[in-house]
Amino acid sequence: DSNQQPIFKLHGSSLWRRQDTSSDLLIIGGQKHTAISNDPLLRWYSDIFRNTLKAENARLMVIGYGYKDGHINRALTEGANSGLKIFNISPEGADAWTETANAGSGSIRGRNFLEPMLIGASRRSILEGANPSKSEYQKINRFF
Repeated sequence: DSNQQPIFKLHGSSLWRRQDTSSDLLIIGGQKHTAISNDPLLRWYSDIFRNTLKAENARLMVIGYGYKDGHINRALTEGANSGLKIFNISPEGADAWTETANAGSGSIRGRNFLEPMLIGASRRSILEGANPSKSEYQKINRFF
């Protein structure tokens, strides 16, 4: 719907449980893509994420991501090929790619693939950006 903003929290989720088991659902380690592909819910999230990034005029606000996961970086690269634009919020701001240790895993390591997509950035905390009395609020609000 054109009047709604989808929000997906892809990383840092915890305490997820399946109804039919007492085991936790947590994907860590170097084979995340394979583990995600094998789980119906996470595969569905991944498909929606990738397809949304490839949509016409797609825009993505990234909060606190270090650009170290190959499967996420590939989705961003695919989105960039379709015109994806990114607003990055992190302590590194617009320099997240160059200032984050080990950013750019996989085939995109060593080149700044983020720069052509970047339409804005903030080094301030998301709490400052959510406060209408702060100047950062206006910058973030322009993204939407």
